[in-house]
Amino acid sequence: MRRETVYPGQVLPETVLLNMGRDMMTGMGKLMQDILGSGPCVSGFACTPTAPASLQVNIAPGNIYALQSVEASPWSTLPGDTAHTVLKQGILPDSVSLTLTPPTATGLAINYLVQVAYQDQDINPAVLPYYNSANPSQPFTGQGNNGQSQATARDGVAVVSLKAGIAAPSGNQQTPAPDTGNVGLWVITVLNGQTTVTAQHITAMPGIPYINPAMLGLSPSLMQSPAQFDKSTKLATTEFVQRALGNDAGVTVLNASTTLTAANAGQLIQCFGGIASVITLPPSSTLYAGAKISFWSNATAAFTVIPQGSDSISDGVVAPSSVTINTGDTVNFEYRGGGTWLMSGALQLGRASSIFGASIASNGWQKLPSGLIIQWGAVNGALGAAQTWNFPMVFPNGCFAISGAAVNPGAYVFSLDGTPATRGGFTFNVWSVAATPARSIAAANWIAIGY
Repeated sequence: MRRETVYPGQVLPETVLLNMGRDMMTGMGKLMQDILGSGPCVSGFACTPTAPASLQVNIAPGNIYALQSVEASPWSTLPGDTAHTVLKQGILPDSVSLTLTPPTATGLAINYLVQVAYQDQDINPAVLPYYNSANPSQPFTGQGNNGQSQATARDGVAVVSLKAGIAAPSGNQQTPAPDTGNVGLWVITVLNGQTTVTAQHITAMPGIPYINPAMLGLSPSLMQSPAQFDKSTKLATTEFVQRALGNDAGVTVLNASTTLTAANAGQLIQCFGGIASVITLPPSSTLYAGAKISFWSNATAAFTVIPQGSDSISDGVVAPSSVTINTGDTVNFEYRGGGTWLMSGALQLGRASSIFGASIASNGWQKLPSGLIIQWGAVNGALGAAQTWNFPMVFPNGCFAISGAAVNPGAYVFSLDGTPATRGGFTFNVWSVAATPARSIAAANWIAIGY
């Protein structure tokens, strides 16, 4: 931080004193910028109804911190400096009252925005004495003896103002955007015929950039949470940390086709209803690797999940273009980077050929995590001869057991042909239950267990 140098006996020009004030402001501003960032941010400015209630509200004292030119205009004999910026503090030292006017037409409502901005103000004018070199015993009154007053201080102030929206039918009124350089603080809704403003008419503007009260002892305020996927060195709030924990960030209930956004990352998506729907995952360009979305369905209709654009889904074996979620299914989609979503969870296990792989067909198979494999099928015996039948898949090691039964057990009997089943199949007969048994053409079902 710069410090002005003076010497004994030196005649001090006014620029030395002015620079002392500017140097201190600049040093403090840079320190505030290192702590708070480039702003704008605020503290205080609580909005409360009057007592008794009226069409006025009270705005409590507060501070605004905003990046500004070092000097937007000349200050005494110092020139303006708009080439450099510094974080300045604007102060509202006393409460102010704001008056609201209801709309005049029946059925209309209007939203007022309470906003605050930083402003440099030259204040406390006074007629100052000046040195009279011609007659030092009689000082000039005013500069050059002109008798005019001059500002005696440059103050950083917080200017609170009220901005009216456009009157519209109640429920359809819109809140106006803050003016350039202003921060929106509060939204106050006033209806036609209303005579008082109470707390229920006052709501906080979303995303007010409050600073941390524990750091500077200011109240009421909360530290502003960094953006959802912010990976900078900003301080994390408990809200931000909650997003990073194993807990879900929230639950979104869907009963219709929807395109998810980055805001759904970390959430549980609950599907319900009886209408088949399509859910589109968020675009990967808005996410970071590790972002996860979980699904659970108690819907009576199927929900289909698809990726967006050129993104893809992988179940560890193949890359399905879509994934169907039925009643009772749970599945997680985790973004791994490179435009790819990885599936995990109960639904994905059924797609993992090495764990729960299956071929669901009239002649099919099912793998179990233990390594056991169950196979089944339907056959027709050959007339007058034993028949060899191939398993739908070859057992990797061997067949433990096989059993079968004729579809019409009162008339036919299924039996193996006296040779053990191999890894690839078995030989069987279907016998007629006649007085003279004979091999017959008849349907039978079989089941085999191996590994």
